[in-house]
Amino acid sequence: MIGNGKRFHSEHLAAKAALPRKLVIDTAQETVALFMQHWASEKNHLPMHKDVRTAIEQHLETLPIVTYHPS
Repeated sequence: MIGNGKRFHSEHLAAKAALPRKLVIDTAQETVALFMQHWASEKNHLPMHKDVRTAIEQHLETLPIVTYHPS
């Protein structure tokens, strides 16, 4: 999986652990999708200040694994 011209860490881990690349990539994508789904529905119910929630939102937008959209 390529994001912003860089290999994701999950690809490196797949190779190092001798796991099928597709399995690792699919699992990573599923995990991110589930996290984003739960984050969207629960973020306003979590005990945190609005500034913390905003900082998390902004940080998520910088993560290649979150912003990557395969063609």
